[in-house]
Amino acid sequence: MCGINGISWESSNDISNMNEAIIHRGPDGNGTFLGEGVSLGHVRLSILDPTTKANQPMENKNNSLVLVYNGELYNLKK
Repeated sequence: MCGINGISWESSNDISNMNEAIIHRGPDGNGTFLGEGVSLGHVRLSILDPTTKANQPMENKNNSLVLVYNGELYNLKK
């Protein structure tokens, strides 16, 4: 199962330490996002989609939205 974390301030050191603390939840990759007043982290366990398209944090095309999540997409067509 993947792991997600976040804090309400911008700190690459803190979010990297948080990712490292939960690396056992997702040894297949990790990512971070730093923005104004927020830091997000994700560690990945690749089960359903082993491609890099599923790496997180995910951003929309114009980078105005960022998300990290852990869950299933129901009714996903393969």
